[in-house]
Amino acid sequence: MEKICGCGSKMTMRLRSLVFAKKVSILNVPVMNCTKCRHSEVLADCAQPLITLLRGLGSQPAEQHIWYNEVHELAYILYEASKAKKQNRSMHDIAKDRINQLLDLLLLSRALGDHAWVTDIEARLAQISQAECVYNNVISNN
Repeated sequence: MEKICGCGSKMTMRLRSLVFAKKVSILNVPVMNCTKCRHSEVLADCAQPLITLLRGLGSQPAEQHIWYNEVHELAYILYEASKAKKQNRSMHDIAKDRINQLLDLLLLSRALGDHAWVTDIEARLAQISQAECVYNNVISNN
């Protein structure tokens, strides 16, 4: 996954740890980094949900660690893809497996009548469907 930086150089995606208010470590956040000027920015599909998460912590958050890959589905897929490189699994396969897993959980949550769980799973599926890089990988490989 690459992007062109304002300086004209390639930016590459890495999973990084961010610190908020000197108390909260947020791990596995997808960040684009420029190799030339060292500019960094949170991956566009993850930026707004990260801002929402930070606002929810308040101005005086408790000391804690948050694994972003457990909160945001694109971060989950990218985290799994970074682990899977050694196993030759494609992002397409990882995204497809995650979508199928979430659809199975959606059926179960509906059968149990757990409306909060249904809402959570639907939101997770929406995160994946709205992530352009996942959409392009899954759709273009079918």
